[in-house]
Amino acid sequence: MKRRDFIQGVGALGLGAAVTSCASGSGEKGESAKKTGKAGADSPNILFVFADQFRKQALGFMKEDPVKTPNLDEFAKQSVVFENAVSSCPLCTPFRASLLTGRFPMSTGLTTNCQPGLAIELHEDEVCLGDVWKENGYQTAYIGKWHLECPELNKDIAPESGAKAWDALTPEGKRRHGFDFWYAYNTHDVHFDPHYWTGDSKEMIEPKKWSVSHETDVALDYLAKRDKSKPFSMVLSWNPPHPPFIAPEQLKGEYDLEGVEVRPNAKGDGEANIKGKAARQSYFAAVQSCDENFGRIMEYLEAEGIADNTILVFTSDHGEMLGSHNRMGKCVWYEEASNIPLMIRWPKTLRPGKKEILFQTYDFMPSLLGLMGLDVPERCEGEDFSSAIKGETKETRKTALLHEFICRPEPLATIGQGMSPWVENTYKLAKQGISWKDLGYRGVRTKTHTFVAVRSADGCTLEFRLYDNVSDKYQTSPVISKRPDYPKMRELMPELKAWLEKSHDPFSLEPTEA
Repeated sequence: MKRRDFIQGVGALGLGAAVTSCASGSGEKGESAKKTGKAGADSPNILFVFADQFRKQALGFMKEDPVKTPNLDEFAKQSVVFENAVSSCPLCTPFRASLLTGRFPMSTGLTTNCQPGLAIELHEDEVCLGDVWKENGYQTAYIGKWHLECPELNKDIAPESGAKAWDALTPEGKRRHGFDFWYAYNTHDVHFDPHYWTGDSKEMIEPKKWSVSHETDVALDYLAKRDKSKPFSMVLSWNPPHPPFIAPEQLKGEYDLEGVEVRPNAKGDGEANIKGKAARQSYFAAVQSCDENFGRIMEYLEAEGIADNTILVFTSDHGEMLGSHNRMGKCVWYEEASNIPLMIRWPKTLRPGKKEILFQTYDFMPSLLGLMGLDVPERCEGEDFSSAIKGETKETRKTALLHEFICRPEPLATIGQGMSPWVENTYKLAKQGISWKDLGYRGVRTKTHTFVAVRSADGCTLEFRLYDNVSDKYQTSPVISKRPDYPKMRELMPELKAWLEKSHDPFSLEPTEA
């Protein structure tokens, strides 16, 4: 379908004037890191591995979930382990956009998932990690889930690539943001039957294998064939343990959860908790598969003799409630969703141990570039914690940002498929004069507390919640008030207001009731 036809289709829904392309963000051109020419044989490699919906409690050494992760447990002993790493907006697309750009959702325009009926995607003129790495002479690779494209069916009735539903091929060029080796897809949650696009081909690759193992195979093959005279930078993005909760049968067999205690905040007979019980076995097995394949990566780096000069990162975009507070999924301030695993190993530079840094999504880009000695783009809005990670300075940040933006209702694009239920819901609310910018929650997390302001679904009520995460580890007894009158709430309100201003967020904190 031609771009003109796409715009006409959007215009038929009454919102054509708001859309000039299936994109969002500032659209500014030309800004990027300086070409420092620093990459050489002695420059550090970086291998960034993140699993989707892998909660921090599912690390064996945390001794919370009954899961087996021997490789990640050993990796933790060799790494800087972050105790307060926060997925500020715990949802796939917002996290991924902020991870790569170091910018807030209101800055990139990616406040919600790229999904059916919605014309948003990562703008090609954003400056991403891959762009900076490439400019500095790195070999670059991206493998796995991307989820930063407008679904192709939003624009075309029959995409040549064969993409369906939420999926899309990312074409060669600026949209791949500096990643030269590309073996990826937008989003396609079929873990035993994944597909990918690579090179300049529009032909779908369908390996008929468990995605975690297959993507690790591809990553190790790439590393074996790389130019060993130059450093590499790779992002490996696994989809499991993201739903559907499925896993290799031999691993599921290792989890007989009969009689195993669930988290204290996951008890009850609610529908979500019942689903959580059914899902735990597969979730833990999928986590164990991630661990096994991460172990393969560790073994390769050691065998190749490059472990000492490779920054190896393991993290996740957000967690999974898995029945806690009678909820499934993410998109919530609770620790199971927002407190993510983060471990960084660089043997010759970083001393292993725990760090209490209040590290949030927007800090990944500047901190990783800082560790590598590369210039950080001026447009980046996160903070460079590389000195604190290396133990040279101390962190002074008091709070990290937590926020959820209810799915935006525009700009629409419904050529080859209709709107998702989330887009449809907020589209209806917009017709009633209720703005998506006024909905959801906004909050801050300290090293001891979580404070959130939660707006009702109709936008009429604002409720303040305060959790003491030390005395109430499972967050079951919050202080709830219509006004932020409690001492700790009053203490944290200026922090929350400052974060809203910094992140360009118009969300009102004015109480709606006395």
